[in-house]
Amino acid sequence: MKVADRSVRAVTQTKNAEYAPAWSPDGASIAYLGATRELTSSETTMEDTHVWVVAKDGTRRREVGKIDNRQGSLAWAPDGASLVTTVQQRGSIGLWRVPLDGAPSPIFTEPGSLGAWSVSRGGDLAFAFSTSDSP
Repeated sequence: MKVADRSVRAVTQTKNAEYAPAWSPDGASIAYLGATRELTSSETTMEDTHVWVVAKDGTRRREVGKIDNRQGSLAWAPDGASLVTTVQQRGSIGLWRVPLDGAPSPIFTEPGSLGAWSVSRGGDLAFAFSTSDSP
């Protein structure tokens, strides 16, 4: 949406629900969570959400990272070359780095549940984490 004139234009074509749009640091792209298949129920998204990036004009839409697990909240790295996202694996939630070009890599994958988190301008991470021993 252009705030100045309130014009609205869709820039994505995901077949399912889309969540958590985030502008890149340079303002050229938008990252978001979306599914790869059509919605199967009006009550829930059964398909895992994945990280997608699209240019602000709606071109160059692509899934990045291709991690075969549900991805959750996301944020851009300060340099704009990658994103950080949560990934659910085997009952735990960890953090992964997802480069725009290249293979994703785990940042923090200890058994437990990662809650709220944040990336600093310098690239450092702060997060809440709990396990069954220390909720």
